[in-house]
Amino acid sequence: MATGRRYLAGQYDRTVNEQSAWRVEFARRYIQPYAEHAGARMAVLGGSAAQGVADRWSDCDTLVYWEEIDSGWLESSRSGGERFTWVESYPGNAWLEQVRFGKLKADIAHVRLGWLDELIDGVLAGTDTDTTSLDVLRGVQEAIVLFGEEEYEPIRARVQDYPHELRLAMVRNHLTLTPSWVYDGMGRDRGDLVVFYEYVLATMRSLVGILAGLNRVYVAPDKLKRVGAVVGRMQLTPPDAAARLDALLDLPREQVKPELDDLVERTLELVEEHLPDLDTSRSRTIWSLPAEPCGEAPS
Repeated sequence: MATGRRYLAGQYDRTVNEQSAWRVEFARRYIQPYAEHAGARMAVLGGSAAQGVADRWSDCDTLVYWEEIDSGWLESSRSGGERFTWVESYPGNAWLEQVRFGKLKADIAHVRLGWLDELIDGVLAGTDTDTTSLDVLRGVQEAIVLFGEEEYEPIRARVQDYPHELRLAMVRNHLTLTPSWVYDGMGRDRGDLVVFYEYVLATMRSLVGILAGLNRVYVAPDKLKRVGAVVGRMQLTPPDAAARLDALLDLPREQVKPELDDLVERTLELVEEHLPDLDTSRSRTIWSLPAEPCGEAPS
């Protein structure tokens, strides 16, 4: 894809590819009717288009922030596209409309500003590391503002300081690693590929969660996409971790265990180096639990 277009979003001066660039400009047009409502305070574009890595499958992830969501006014589609979803996704706090403009799908979420403040408070206190909260904060950090920039930038500035409490919580919450014999023995050796890939993916998500905490990066591992790109913007990682994680699911299945074993070992070493007060002994014990197939009754 062609690259080179640049957009300034807050403090981020980013290079975007052409698939991202036209999506940014298109979003500015379809979001304009919402800017005319006094209760809509600001709107942003997130997702792959804001990150500059959109492709032909990418939709437009848009958020409109309201003092109080005017659901009555929103009952009729305002974007000019063909709406096919209109649902209250978080009662009292968020509505979602999904719209098609020809072949392009746009998700337009309507969010109460007070709820956004509550999510940010919980994450920054280290008490909330759920998928929704982390995904919202990642979006706040990366988004391109479509209108209301003066009000939005103080919110973005607030999430830049990734606190130590959150760093500890993210690492600690993802230190539970499934022993590799579960997917390699009960999955691969048995021929149960659902178990194999289910637990390989679970381990990959745990690793990304640990690395996100170590690097103070907002990531929701349960909604992991483009794993190489996510890990590639981190500094504290095992050698070539981004490329290795990207390639992991393409490896012959018998090669997955040694590769994941090494990534786990090196990730735990990073935790022990940079967060020495965090006890990894239980994680190491569980990860290394031995298991042998048993075909005969014990003597």
